[in-house]
Amino acid sequence: MNGRTPDGERINEGDNEKYLKERKKAMKKMKAFLSILLALSMVFALTACGGSGGGASAEPAAPAGSAASAESAAPAADSAAPASDNAEAEVTGGIPDTITIGFSGGLGRFLAGIAPSESFTGCDAVFDSIFKTDPETKEIMSDVLDSWGWKDEHTFEMKMKENIYFSNGDNATAEDLIFSYANHPERGSNYLNSFGLLLDQCVATDTYTAEFKFEKPYVAFTNTIIYLIDKSWSEEVGWDSMEWYQPVGSGPYKCTEYVADDHMILEARDDYWNKDKGEIVVKKWILKNYADPSTMFMDLETGKIQMCQAPTADYDRYVKDGGDGYDCVLAPTGVVCYFNYGFLNNPIWQNQKLREAIAAGVDWAALGKLGYGNMYVPANSLVPEMSKEYVDVGQVTYDPEHAKELLAEAGYKPGDLKLHTFMMDNPFYKDLCEGFQFYMQEMGIECDLEFGDISTTIAQWVDPASGIDFGFFYYVAGSPTGMLRLNTWNAGDPNGVKWGYFDDEEFQALYTEHCYTTDPDLSVQRSKECQQLVYDKTLAVPFCEDVKALAYDNTIFTGEQMLNCYIGADNYQITKLSFASGWE
Repeated sequence: MNGRTPDGERINEGDNEKYLKERKKAMKKMKAFLSILLALSMVFALTACGGSGGGASAEPAAPAGSAASAESAAPAADSAAPASDNAEAEVTGGIPDTITIGFSGGLGRFLAGIAPSESFTGCDAVFDSIFKTDPETKEIMSDVLDSWGWKDEHTFEMKMKENIYFSNGDNATAEDLIFSYANHPERGSNYLNSFGLLLDQCVATDTYTAEFKFEKPYVAFTNTIIYLIDKSWSEEVGWDSMEWYQPVGSGPYKCTEYVADDHMILEARDDYWNKDKGEIVVKKWILKNYADPSTMFMDLETGKIQMCQAPTADYDRYVKDGGDGYDCVLAPTGVVCYFNYGFLNNPIWQNQKLREAIAAGVDWAALGKLGYGNMYVPANSLVPEMSKEYVDVGQVTYDPEHAKELLAEAGYKPGDLKLHTFMMDNPFYKDLCEGFQFYMQEMGIECDLEFGDISTTIAQWVDPASGIDFGFFYYVAGSPTGMLRLNTWNAGDPNGVKWGYFDDEEFQALYTEHCYTTDPDLSVQRSKECQQLVYDKTLAVPFCEDVKALAYDNTIFTGEQMLNCYIGADNYQITKLSFASGWE
């Protein structure tokens, strides 16, 4: 992390000793509170869809014919390691025939788009994604398309390769390509809410060519992960079929075993269509779910699993003591974590003085460290520093006295205001929400917190009557390009996560042009203007770049391999490691 202290602070932000003294003074009043929250943060879990990292997801019963649901997965211990020089570490072992990855946020399944229950990692192996982003060049690529592009402002054309075959032998055609998008609204997925696709006008112009019609061009269309789905098989089995636990796909692997809440086994297809990818050297992937992150990490240390995401406590230990047989590398996911006012749920947020009071009354750096520990990297905008769209707008200054003055100017006395939220029941959200609650209490604002499982929480998030006044958001799937549109998934969509919408006309005008122009330079410019406007009007408060610590067996992998296959929370593009080219 060039130009930063070990805590992730930029070195050029002033004298570090003075900064730490000021921080210590500012945090003195919440010392006891922080000790409790820091204990909680030792068990950091990923948040889920649209800004979560992940509590345990509610999994359906195991499919008929699969292994009987065995004992609950052993608790797992997360380990995190420094984003270090380990990326070039020497590997002493050979390419393993079988690799096991640990997960602590739920196993997920294959109905892609029903976030947060989708297994991004499993889907990457079993399906071919229509578009991918090269992790090094950030260029858009595709294994399934020969060509693609805009014919005019409303028409996007894709020409498929003709030799794509699903695992049941069906040849993939343009009808399957169109269905891969059209099935989302059919089954209630919200992936296409902002695309502006005119699905009734999307047509196959020949067997392998499809034209997609849009109300207006959508700049993030090729940046969004959509999987190629077999239309005839899907319509035959239906969306409620247990066969979706071991689905038909065109990817290099098939799921041969699925045990709910415990594991899935992905085995290489001998008949995989894309021979240009070369030899599949990893014959089997096992995706193992753990109820407890600490046990997961112990299994990494003892060699029972080869990869997992490391939580704060184990990352801190790794930074201090190093690892025995394992290393860790910090992987940016290309998005930021930010606080958002629930505009659509509570009209009080149209009062800018009130928004400014809330922003000034929270020590966002301290809050970020509660959630991320030594992985904390301050965010100075709504996109991360790696993005070509990035503009450094700065962070809100923590000033509790000024916050109280602003609150009075907004028309509120201590005790007048009560805020409510409903977030996912995992340590990450709890740490952030309880920390925020403490600062609100210091200002004289009551803060009511509710937590629930993933399904219950998502239902609350999309319900206009849910009364959620604020939330913490980051896009769980990550953004390989660091694009504003993917960082702020619901900012322009009043039909999605209600508290995620930015209800400001000036912002929406700039944001709409950012999302829908065909001019890439104009899109970048509008993104920068949006970032500045969010800071100037306090429409949201970005406070932490989302970074994950990946732990791995250093006798098998290098850190560079980890970075080249990781996108976001529980989102490994394992196909990058499946072929011989991933080990060259």
